[in-house]
Amino acid sequence: MQRISFALSLLAAALLAGCATQRLAPTPPSGALDSANYLLERAYQGDAEAFFASLPESYRQNIRMLVSVAARSMDDDLWYACQGLLMDAAEMLDAQSGHIADFLNEEPFPFPTRDTFIAVRPYDVRRLGRSLSHAVRRLDRAALREGRIESFLSDSGTREFLEIVLKLGKKSGRWMEPFRPVEGAAPEVMHAVYWAGEQPVTNVVQWTNVEGRWVPKTWALAWPFVAGEALSNIDRLPKDDKGRTMFLTRIWLMRKQIRLMTAAGSQEEFEAALLPFLRHWL
Repeated sequence: MQRISFALSLLAAALLAGCATQRLAPTPPSGALDSANYLLERAYQGDAEAFFASLPESYRQNIRMLVSVAARSMDDDLWYACQGLLMDAAEMLDAQSGHIADFLNEEPFPFPTRDTFIAVRPYDVRRLGRSLSHAVRRLDRAALREGRIESFLSDSGTREFLEIVLKLGKKSGRWMEPFRPVEGAAPEVMHAVYWAGEQPVTNVVQWTNVEGRWVPKTWALAWPFVAGEALSNIDRLPKDDKGRTMFLTRIWLMRKQIRLMTAAGSQEEFEAALLPFLRHWL
């Protein structure tokens, strides 16, 4: 009995240490190359909280503000309709995982031959649906209204969903190698090698320092416009009864198509329901 108690004590201590370690996000490095590869590593690990913490403070403030405004702009009907749409999508991924995995492996999508595409298993698609369902169920509207986005980013459901999305991307042959400096160029100019199947694509990415954080220069140039456009899109959310009714009707139509895809008994039925859904969505 003493040995069992001692073993349980060690196990409890290990679990507590593991939890404590998980909560401590690594400090972003200061150099351009190390910062770039740190961001890449955080993204591949699905560590949204550490990735968010590595952004410039003005970027984080913009995101907090946008999330807060979006949560405040939606009344109960709009909020639950959007949440229901995501839950329907999660159920569809779970129920149709086998058909969807077959669809992803059909030629010529997404690569010309099967030899350049590592098969996505039904199990992977099913996990994606269940992790999405978990993340949606844990959405804390009150926290988002207050701009406390960190509580959502650190949730296990969100992290698991991001991890699975990135793993599926790598499994399908789409990933990026660690950044490396461009010979003869400034330290903040780097090569980024993307892989699409078996075909490498090399791009040059220039980084810039914003408030002590290194971010791609294109991010820095585009960020004010992206944040402004996002805010204007939120402002366009319907405020009168007629606009709300039209918005909710469109969501209801999309949810109806998703349910048809969920109930499809063959790949042909699934694709027949997919096209009207894309028309409503786009």
